[in-house]
Amino acid sequence: MSLRYEMNTSIFNKIPGSPLAYWISTKMANVFNNPTLYNYSYSPSQNITGNNERFVRKWWEIYDCQVDKPDEYIFYAKGGGFRKWYGNLDDIVNWTPEARHIYQYGDGKHASQIINRDYWYKKGITWGLIASGIPSFRVMPEGATFDKGGSTVIVDDDIYEFIMALLNSCVYTEIVSIFNPTLNNQVKDIRNLPLNLKNKESVDKFSKKCIEKCKDDWDSFETSWDFEKHPLI
Repeated sequence: MSLRYEMNTSIFNKIPGSPLAYWISTKMANVFNNPTLYNYSYSPSQNITGNNERFVRKWWEIYDCQVDKPDEYIFYAKGGGFRKWYGNLDDIVNWTPEARHIYQYGDGKHASQIINRDYWYKKGITWGLIASGIPSFRVMPEGATFDKGGSTVIVDDDIYEFIMALLNSCVYTEIVSIFNPTLNNQVKDIRNLPLNLKNKESVDKFSKKCIEKCKDDWDSFETSWDFEKHPLI
């Protein structure tokens, strides 16, 4: 005995790009009646040094006085493993004027680029471009920057915690799989997610608490720039 499923194809038109997501429910499709994250975020592409072996280091490889300085070395979001809310910040990138000039104009050997100056040092939400499982979103702190592996969007401060919470929810994990069932979490797919600002105040409180807890956890290990002592000591 064979089974046959029928679906009104007009439902696909509600979803950006009209993917043939035949498995979703009508209720799920209706969430796309809301504005998308495109209305609340912007993406400044990404930095490409062209030569990470030369320009990227772990923060403990450089003198402390040079780290986290806007014209020396700044933290560099490069993706990393599964980690929600906060963390995966142990890489730094050479951000001296000389290095930035190479990123912008090239060295004649490697392809490179630098994000527009308007977006330097801005706080963002970052994640790994390639994930072997569930995507995870976390803080890219003010003063840091990112490359393609650490894809990033920048949102307004007043909705930052809310969007972070929604992106890390199981509902959004399900929705993003509609756009891209592969292991690549593209910026355009993330920004196509529908956004409903209902219950914002309570969601903000939850999100802030999660970020604080995960930052405390990250800082409890020596790989964190803000490490002071192990919590068991």
